[in-house]
Amino acid sequence: TSLRADAALTRRRAAIRALISGDAAAAARAMQAIPAARRETADSELLVDALNRLHQFEDALREVAAALPRAENKSGLLVRKARAQAALHNEAGTRATIEALRDEGGGDPVALGAAQRLLGDLELQLGQPGLAVAAYELAYTYSGDNTLLASIARAAERLGDRRRAIAAWERLCSTVGPASPGCAERDRLQ
Repeated sequence: TSLRADAALTRRRAAIRALISGDAAAAARAMQAIPAARRETADSELLVDALNRLHQFEDALREVAAALPRAENKSGLLVRKARAQAALHNEAGTRATIEALRDEGGGDPVALGAAQRLLGDLELQLGQPGLAVAAYELAYTYSGDNTLLASIARAAERLGDRRRAIAAWERLCSTVGPASPGCAERDRLQ
């Protein structure tokens, strides 16, 4: 068992190095060398990251489905699942996975804010800027993270809602101060 654990650790390290260097195929091979039944959640997350980078989204979803039942903390797997579903343009599946991610957060405002931010990003990817704006606004309500104001403004611009975009840039400008890029963006739109 010690040799097996050492081999798995070596494969994990190789996969991380490969992902960092941009070699998703090598990362996937390293993680696939660990038998599925022996993969820890972190192993599955690494494998799904590699598969997503390789645009092997169906394979990524199969790995998530196999790993979720044995995972104690499902959040990382759910994030990766939502990204794969969005890449496949599965809007309903993406939204259902985000809902599961919210549930996994147990009502924690930080977790809820992170889930909403991810939903906003994925709604933009899915071509739904209106839904992205709503998701970013809710994320901002949970977290108060000023970077979300820029996300709200950009999504509103994509939607064609100039008034909402200006309001978000203005709020960023007044919150951060005159050196904020929000001020220049607000001025650009006015």
